[in-house]
Amino acid sequence: MKITLNNYQTTVQTPQKKGLKPSFKGGALTVGEMFTRGNIKFFEAIERGGFAANFTLNDMLGTNFPRAFQASGRGREQTGKRNWKATGEVVIREFVTGPSMFLVPALVVGVGKKLVGSANAVPVKSIKELSRIMADVTNDGNAKNIKKAFYEKTIQNIGEHTYGKKLDSTVVENCVKSLIASETAPKRNFLQIMFSKKLTRKAVDQCFDDVASALVKEGRKHKNYAADFTTVKFGANMPEINVSDAVKQIRNYGDDATKFAIKNKNKFANMSQLIENFKNNRAATRFLTNPIALVATTAFLMAIPKLYSFNKVNPETEALYAELNTGQQGGGK
Repeated sequence: MKITLNNYQTTVQTPQKKGLKPSFKGGALTVGEMFTRGNIKFFEAIERGGFAANFTLNDMLGTNFPRAFQASGRGREQTGKRNWKATGEVVIREFVTGPSMFLVPALVVGVGKKLVGSANAVPVKSIKELSRIMADVTNDGNAKNIKKAFYEKTIQNIGEHTYGKKLDSTVVENCVKSLIASETAPKRNFLQIMFSKKLTRKAVDQCFDDVASALVKEGRKHKNYAADFTTVKFGANMPEINVSDAVKQIRNYGDDATKFAIKNKNKFANMSQLIENFKNNRAATRFLTNPIALVATTAFLMAIPKLYSFNKVNPETEALYAELNTGQQGGGK
């Protein structure tokens, strides 16, 4: 190794120990290395799974497993055995309740989105604001032109109402390309998101991320340094919302509205009436989605006890009651 200081050259020789093996040399992984790599991959998967995966993991580690283990010890002093009946009941109760609080509402929204249209996943206030934008750009051209014009106008509105600036045409163009690309990008389900890193660049979410990243970059340029760079608004009559949510709302509304226009354009005198009808239709179904999701979740949670209440006697107290009954019978003799 040579170190050069002020034009003087000094050679430093580092003693080498015989028998040293470089750490990067190939070979079989040790148990510790396999555990470390597996642990890293596991938490990477949880991170990709988002809030639902994080909540479920914390719920399982902090509540479900401890309660299941505790239940297995119920009555052990009396019987000398693990209480597997009680464990089974607790496992069913705890491991079904937590995930269902996410899965049931998501299922209701997903079914509504499938049956009604993707705009059913957009909040009512956003539907009204996006409908104003769509009314400004609709014409009797083909759906792709309407959609492209809608995306352009919405991104431009974000610049105007969020940053008070006109966004560069290149930024707008790239955002529109990503939104259109999201319609044909391969979709992925929850498990694929968590366990298949290879799908990340191909998934529809990546297109959304590209748009969101571009808008956050604009926020850093134009917003006050103390402002939140991750929020935007696409209309003067609405509050700022998370940029990722905004991008999904724009795409879901735009895709659904143009499909509706293609299917129903001959049923209305003009495009203004069509968009007004679409707005009222989707706002109504979206308004109903939340209470339906609440009722469905409540009904499912109320039905869970029927899944695990298959024992005539509570298995957690069965051994204790048996001991008490034996004692009472013995005392009565």
